[in-house]
Amino acid sequence: MLPADKVAGAVAEMQQAGVLCAAVVGRITDKSDGRIKVLPNSDTNIKVVPAILEKEKEMSPKEKTGDSDCCAHGSGTPDKAMKMFQDFMGSAMAPGAIDVVTKELMAIALGLAVHCVPCSRIHIKKALEMGIGRNELEEAAALAVAFSGCRALMLWNELKKELLK
Repeated sequence: MLPADKVAGAVAEMQQAGVLCAAVVGRITDKSDGRIKVLPNSDTNIKVVPAILEKEKEMSPKEKTGDSDCCAHGSGTPDKAMKMFQDFMGSAMAPGAIDVVTKELMAIALGLAVHCVPCSRIHIKKALEMGIGRNELEEAAALAVAFSGCRALMLWNELKKELLK
């Protein structure tokens, strides 16, 4: 979220850094009650598609297919990509319409459901540090199993033995 007078510069900077799909997706018009409604952004002067097409002309076949050496996908360096990801996660996990305890339990359920071992491990440890109890963790894990099935159950049982001694 940026002030309106900073948007064009931020999009241009991101495109210059190689983020070809950087774009304005909307603007805040009213105070939120926790729900965000995204509408088409027809009143912007920023033209994303021409910038993408121009940049693609300069790209090698390897860059066009996304076959890059790191997951930064043109952001400059893996360190920069990691910093951007950490900033995003910090914002996503910050208190808002949903409290941080609920968000942490959601992160655990989602990590287990998508079978992401590092994410699950990180969020279970964080939940324990926050004082979230075993029963709450079991319920979050049960939701993951309900939506993801056996793989989530197996991961939960494995991590439970390791982290909930």
